[in-house]
Amino acid sequence: MPIPTTYLSLHGVTDLRAATLQSFNSPLILTLDSPHGAMQISIYLRDLDTAKTEFLADTINAVLHSPEPPKATCPIESAAYKSQEDYWAALKRDLDRHPLERAS
Repeated sequence: MPIPTTYLSLHGVTDLRAATLQSFNSPLILTLDSPHGAMQISIYLRDLDTAKTEFLADTINAVLHSPEPPKATCPIESAAYKSQEDYWAALKRDLDRHPLERAS
């Protein structure tokens, strides 16, 4: 029996963990935490070796729980990002003005 296409959209997720169970077909289990509670999703990946499923779970956990990458330390790069932020802030401020307030 074919499974219909299903879309799942979860908002406000504060943490995500992945695990595998040593059971039939070794499902990938995603545990999502939110301010409203937790949810578990079991995904059975067809024809995927158990070792690959475990590697996928380990990779998801490593990516999501790794330390933040270092911020820009080069003064030139920092200035470039600051300039970009200032430009977009000024552009947004200009676009958010009431049409009658705009300079002719």
